[in-house]
Amino acid sequence: MLDQNTQLAQATFGQAQLGDTRLRDRLVVLAARCFKAPAGTVTSVLSDVAEREGAYRFLENPRVAACALMAAQAAATATAARAEPFIFVPIDGSSLSLTDRAGKRDVGVVGAHKYKARGLIVVSALGVSADGTPLGLLGQSWWTRDRVKKAARRELLHSTDVIDDVLSLMSDKAPSTQVWLQLDRLYDAQLVLEHLANKDTLFTVRANHNRRLHTPGTSTRTYVANRIRSSPIIGRHRVEVPAANGLPTRIAELDVRVIDTVVSAKRKSKTRCPIALTYIEVREPRRRDALRWTLITNAPVKTLDDAIKVVDGYTTRWRIEEFHRAWKRGVCRVEDTQLRGRQAIMKWATILGAVAARATRLTYLARSKPDLPASGEFSPLEMAAAVLLSTRPVDVDHFTLAEMIDLVAKLGGYTGKSSGGPPGATTLARGLRRVVDTAAALAALKQRPAILSKIR
Repeated sequence: MLDQNTQLAQATFGQAQLGDTRLRDRLVVLAARCFKAPAGTVTSVLSDVAEREGAYRFLENPRVAACALMAAQAAATATAARAEPFIFVPIDGSSLSLTDRAGKRDVGVVGAHKYKARGLIVVSALGVSADGTPLGLLGQSWWTRDRVKKAARRELLHSTDVIDDVLSLMSDKAPSTQVWLQLDRLYDAQLVLEHLANKDTLFTVRANHNRRLHTPGTSTRTYVANRIRSSPIIGRHRVEVPAANGLPTRIAELDVRVIDTVVSAKRKSKTRCPIALTYIEVREPRRRDALRWTLITNAPVKTLDDAIKVVDGYTTRWRIEEFHRAWKRGVCRVEDTQLRGRQAIMKWATILGAVAARATRLTYLARSKPDLPASGEFSPLEMAAAVLLSTRPVDVDHFTLAEMIDLVAKLGGYTGKSSGGPPGATTLARGLRRVVDTAAALAALKQRPAILSKIR
């Protein structure tokens, strides 16, 4: 019987089209090791010399493309989304900063040019169920740059590529599941808005520009902000703001305003393209660090409940930010990699991306579906290890997922409410390392039970 980590690896990468079953088997083994003990370097994940050498050969093999690994992972996520009536798909860009003092790695400029940082840039799409639980990655587009000039436009172009890939994949693998894209204010751009307007999909974009209203036949210029400011408050909504920058989780009370309008997206200096959109403003009154969003959507908004659905959908964007934290720092530390080739780095990062997505998913599963049995996500030995390492009694006959996540997170340093909110992917990953090691010891003890009696 396959262990839990191998099952996860098989489900995620078992259908990868690599042209050789031996390459696919190597990928599954490597992914299983990463699920078991995630780390930023191959040497930290694999202690066996033969497995380590096999991993390097796989990652540096020119016949294996990083996009094939991503395609397998995305297909697995899309298949899991079939049971959902619709899914949110937050899309966001990030960069991997990689040490390259000698300039020998196949990477480009990241961040401000004056800092001379080097690495890779990636736009990622994360599938999130209607209840806010991450399902997994649905696509990524990688790129590098040698100059800062026009970098923002290139990211927008890569984001439209990811959008097209996600919509094509979902149409193929889960045609009855509606996609609702969620994008931050970088994507409030004419290039993206026109692209979205021509697609059969729902979208929400956080506004970054005070766009001119489309008023043909008049020379009067009217702008969105003026219309919103003069519109009435239609209700209030409460949003949970996650802990960040040393501040604890809090509940924000938001005033809600809605306007339906047609805006002019600039096409050239003297021509404008009219796009019908709904603007929703939510603002937290009487607070210095107030939350304020102006959201652009093509979803029908007729009532306060419709507006709240849009706002709650946009909050799923926090999932991709948490995924990035788990991927780059807390769980996987992908930026620690010492690989030099671009394709090798991308393949390693793609495998670790699946691990980070799973860690993020577990933290939300414990909140959205706490009564699920722990056996759905953990092996019996892992559950036994968590119970044995715990200092408090556990009802093992009715062991829920929420209880298991709480045990594992506390083993990783989570201190409950004093930590500022529910357990996150970082403390969960730390605890999982202890649980996995203990589970491995229990498995070895089952194979050689007489060893205890021989050691004095």
